[in-house]
Formats: sequence, C-alpha cells, structure tokens
Amino acid sequence: MDTDRPYITDEEMLAEEPVNSGIQPQSVGAVACCLGAVLGIGGTAANIIAVACGGSCAVPTQ
Repeated sequence: MDTDRPYITDEEMLAEEPVNSGIQPQSVGAVACCLGAVLGIGGTAANIIAVACGGSCAVPTQ
C-alpha cells in the first residue's frame, strides 16, 4: 500500500520535535470515578480495578 509519504530514516524521525497532543495522564482517583459512573459500581471495586489496570488506564503521554 502506498501512502504517498516520503521515507525518513530513524535519525530524521528522532531529530523532529515531538508534537504536544495536550493529553494529560489521569490519576487513579479520576479513573475510579469514571469507572464508577460508567459501570455503576461501588467506589471500592472501582478503586481496585483502577489500581489493577493502572498501566493501561492511566498511561502518561510523556
């Protein structure tokens, strides 16, 4: 599949300035509140889930 984008080397890609997407990591408490609201589960269960999936639910962008 041709994307019509020119090929760049690893060195060229790493030399570029990173794009600030504005996405900020969420705290475990914020994730637990979201889980509680969306799934309708209690605070204790939401906190356990938020802590257990901390790596995938609250991934920092940088």
